[in-house]
Amino acid sequence: MSWQPFSMLGETLPEPMKDWLLDRGSLTKKLKEKYCGDFTVSVIRHEWAKPSLSEQQFLGKNDNEFNIREVLLICGGRPRVFARSVFPLCSVHGPNEELLKLGSKSLGEFLFPHKNLKRGAIELSKLPASMFNKHLDYQYTDETTWGRRSLFYINDKPISVYEFFLPEPKR
Repeated sequence: MSWQPFSMLGETLPEPMKDWLLDRGSLTKKLKEKYCGDFTVSVIRHEWAKPSLSEQQFLGKNDNEFNIREVLLICGGRPRVFARSVFPLCSVHGPNEELLKLGSKSLGEFLFPHKNLKRGAIELSKLPASMFNKHLDYQYTDETTWGRRSLFYINDKPISVYEFFLPEPKR
């Protein structure tokens, strides 16, 4: 997966996606507004595991313990976003321990009300949507999907989050 700053990809971004990809606010809030509250989180996995080397480098951590959470954000009757969060062990102590108990609550519901939240730069990537087929009831063929990633800091502890916006499936 290759991540680039917006300045490198700005001209190639489809116009309708720009608002979604570059918005620095809560994706949960934006989705709930767009779909009139028809929003659920389907947890794919939430476990202790080793993330990819690029994720460790992005976080600036080479710890041995990371908590990884993958979810689908479902709105209007179908998955709209695949999201992956990586929490280094140092980021889930004390008040941040709630990150380990999110269940079907969205990460944004925990992050955005937090008074000590900081968000780093947003980077973008484009992938074949078929990479997410194993998580879906339908199969993408030649569609592409755009995603974004950024670091969030709560009490100066990093959390990596990436979100891929799943296209409308072809019928």
